[in-house]
Amino acid sequence: MGEALRTIAFKVKTASCGGTQCVNSFGDEQLAVDMLANNLLFEALKHSHFCKYACSEEIPELQDMGGP
Repeated sequence: MGEALRTIAFKVKTASCGGTQCVNSFGDEQLAVDMLANNLLFEALKHSHFCKYACSEEIPELQDMGGP
């Protein structure tokens, strides 16, 4: 999880926030860095084996993370 957070912090500092990727289910514009952060966190949760389900603003449906 710590590595995911370090990667996200670096990407946010160095990202160009000019373009959007799409609009999420709440009607908010999603930047590519939003989706990157979301994917990194979900991958970290899957590999932690501590989290059963997760959802986010980008993916509001429950996702199985494989935990107990």
